[in-house]
Order: sequence, then structure tokens, then C-alpha cells
Amino acid sequence: MLCEMPRVPQAPVVTLPQLDFASSMALLLGVPIPFGNVGRLSRELWLLSGAHDAPASFRAALAGNAWQARCLCNIFASGLDERTVAGDHGH
Repeated sequence: MLCEMPRVPQAPVVTLPQLDFASSMALLLGVPIPFGNVGRLSRELWLLSGAHDAPASFRAALAGNAWQARCLCNIFASGLDERTVAGDHGH
């Protein structure tokens, strides 16, 4: 008797830029978005997380993503770099 694998419906292929993947996964895992990351949250990836409150939690995470991007823009606009912000003064 031959053993055949059951047919599984194919999910559509979705591409996701690496920058967006990093920020999305960071927030899904509950860790800060990496400094300097300018990616945006992926709604598709967020909804795949299966959270019972996915739309509400996505809005909250999106607000955090926007705040992080705003802070990053302010830092670069002020002429500071990430070492200065992190407290590394070249020691």
C-alpha cells in the first residue's frame, strides 16, 4: 500500500521587506524595535499571530511603531548618532 500525503491548500505567497519583518517580529515577541529600524508593522503578519484582540493590539503596536520612527527622525535631525543616544562616548 502506498502512503500519500494529504493535499493541503496552498496559502498565497506574500513578500515582506526585511525592515518590516524586523519591526513586526520585535513587537510580536514583546521586545523593542531595533534602534535605527525604519520598517513598518505588517498587518498580515500581525493577524497571523492569532491574537484574540488582533485589530486592537495592532493599532496599539502601530502607535508604538510611529512613536519609535518619530523619535528616530528627531534624533537624526538633531545631529546626534546612535552611539551618543546610547551613552557610548567612545570610551
